[in-house]
Amino acid sequence: MLDDGLTSSQRQHMKWLDHENLVRSSVQLASDGRWEDAVPIESTDRHALHRWLAESGPNVAIESVYCDASGDLQGFFGFRRIFEDTEERTSFWEGVVQATEAYQSVAPRQQLVAWLGLLRVPSMLEASPSGTQLGVFNQWQSAGPVTLRGTRLNEADIASGPDWLRSGATAPICREHYWMTPQRVWVAETLTVLGGGRYWVDPSALPV
Repeated sequence: MLDDGLTSSQRQHMKWLDHENLVRSSVQLASDGRWEDAVPIESTDRHALHRWLAESGPNVAIESVYCDASGDLQGFFGFRRIFEDTEERTSFWEGVVQATEAYQSVAPRQQLVAWLGLLRVPSMLEASPSGTQLGVFNQWQSAGPVTLRGTRLNEADIASGPDWLRSGATAPICREHYWMTPQRVWVAETLTVLGGGRYWVDPSALPV
């Protein structure tokens, strides 16, 4: 078996990338990690996108978001690049957006591989992730993530971590594996159950 650097649990939870029946529901851009204010490229014309990139500041990230046929979030992946120069930043991201339009109807992994090619790190997924976090979709910064030391939370995480661990979240909870090259690349899958109108951590990530 190929030693791809992933544990069996990590490999299992990245299988969603190969599901061809998933729908790419959006591709979104954010500045400084503010996913609450993400810009969906499908509904933003090229002139507006150019203005946004010029005014966004150096730290820009992009995500592709995938849902099942019922519209339920299944996972997302993305990457961050930092360009201090405005022209370099707008040129790079407009190129990424244009290239991404061609991958609307393919399995998620094919688009991710194409993005890794653009970043010149095509074999990145063969390396062990730099870390794993739990967070709330499109609220990663404001809700606060939790860094996992393995595949599960521990009692201390739940006692001292963000409120959504104990009271539920207003959006799906996801587990994100990330790599720190060229700045940061991530792949996340949902790890949540819905109950009482809120999202809760899936029991598979809770302490035994």
